Amino acid sequence: MSSDTSYKKNVNVERRTWDKESFAKRAQERKERGGEEKDESYIQQERVKKLQDAGTIEQHLKVASADSAKPEGSNRAYLKARTSRVSGIDSKVGTSEIVADAPAPSITDGVTKSANGVGWHCRVCDCYLKDSLGYLDHINGKKHQRALGFTMRVEQSTVGGVMSKLEEMRRRKMMGGGKRKKEGGGEREKRELEEAAESMRSEEDKLEEILEEKKREKERKKQEKWKRKQEEKKRKEEEEAKAKEEEEEGGEEQDMMAMMGFKGFS
Repeated sequence: MSSDTSYKKNVNVERRTWDKESFAKRAQERKERGGEEKDESYIQQERVKKLQDAGTIEQHLKVASADSAKPEGSNRAYLKARTSRVSGIDSKVGTSEIVADAPAPSITDGVTKSANGVGWHCRVCDCYLKDSLGYLDHINGKKHQRALGFTMRVEQSTVGGVMSKLEEMRRRKMMGGGKRKKEGGGEREKRELEEAAESMRSEEDKLEEILEEKKREKERKKQEKWKRKQEEKKRKEEEEAKAKEEEEEGGEEQDMMAMMGFKGFS
């Protein structure tokens, strides 16, 4: 066996080193700021809390409540539709704004972040979008919703839930509670709920029909299997009876030949 083991040596591997001065500087900066660096989700929660304390937070910036329904195995609430419009969107449809030619200041200011950027500003994620379409895509997106404690899954509606919602709306209308919504608001919502309820009834009817068809198919197969078993049983009984009859006839012939003195034919 060869004693040359030079092939086992890795000449291109060096011992790892660290920039101790850089890490020491970062540790000192954290200490001066009063603790460990906070992750992005914690910073977002702090921003939302400040907005809530200010009392001017809009619906698309509100966090999910602790008692909200959640998917099984998840700590985030089901995604819910907004019941109010996003301020500043409708009023600026078809318009454009001129941004000064001066360079935009940095949005980073130490640990905290300022609202001095250019564009549509999300106060939860502290990011800037170039237009209203991008802003809507952002507040409807996964990153923003996760920061508010929502998952992107929607709770499945039931017929009972839709009917109770319709009943609640009818009761409010009869009691005259609340101001009349703008044209296309309450009526549209009611119509959509009725259509959803009708669609769910139709889907349930289809499901019941499919289940009934499967049940009938299962029963039909069961009957066919029983019928085949009965036919097989009858066929076996007939074969056994025929074999027994032939055996009896053969025995009678043997007895007759013995009585007549015949031994048989060779």
